[in-house]
Amino acid sequence: MDSSTRRRCASVSIFRGWITFAAVVVVVSLRLLTTPGVAAGQTCAADGDCGKFGACINGTCCKPSDFANRCGGKCGVKCPDASVCAHNGDCQTGVCSGKRCCGPACNGNCSNSCRDGQGCSSGADCSHFACVNAKCCTPSDASNQCGGTCGAKCPDAGICRTNSDCQNGACSGGRCCGPACNGNCANHCRDGQGCTTNDDCKSFACATGTCCAPSDISNLCGGDCASQCADGGVCNRGHDCQSGSCQNGTCVAAAPAKKHPAWK
Repeated sequence: MDSSTRRRCASVSIFRGWITFAAVVVVVSLRLLTTPGVAAGQTCAADGDCGKFGACINGTCCKPSDFANRCGGKCGVKCPDASVCAHNGDCQTGVCSGKRCCGPACNGNCSNSCRDGQGCSSGADCSHFACVNAKCCTPSDASNQCGGTCGAKCPDAGICRTNSDCQNGACSGGRCCGPACNGNCANHCRDGQGCTTNDDCKSFACATGTCCAPSDISNLCGGDCASQCADGGVCNRGHDCQSGSCQNGTCVAAAPAKKHPAWK
């Protein structure tokens, strides 16, 4: 066999080799694409049995609408609110809007989309993050879900815009506060003004319903407070003490009166 013939035979062999390789690739690809595990409805033990776009839920391969929550589609499991959905039938509530499951109380609007006056089950349902008495509203204080259009009045220290936002009818400096201090908020009450707690007073001392400046802040006594301090209390002068004796900043028992030398 001459060299020219040998070259032709080698070329034919190489060509046949490539044809065989291509055929094998096609067969393998077809088998991968038609593997039984990918088909929906087939039994499975894990997601890996169901192919790239399938999930194994309750022992059956299916394609969920929400892979993260493993629900929706034809998987037989309804999705909770905020899950990805394609149809109303994917959702526990029966409402799919904007490809998300959401409560029907908001006319199909999803989380944080409900306007004031629309139904809700929690603040997360509402555009202003406030749900009071199952209705969305705009609060002055979102944390306390009160004030504004919510119908619920805010407690002391709640954020407010107007007096009507507050339980006590007094809003000062953006906070609800007791009317005893003429509408001033916590730590604004001066000595002699009414108070209910120590925090109402600039001096942080509320004794018998009145702000005062004590010599002993722990025992709320002395100074211009109504009560004097017992022995051991902090004092600045004798008047701060029940004993009338203040030594080195501490109330002490009064020294016994000295007898006159002529007294027997």
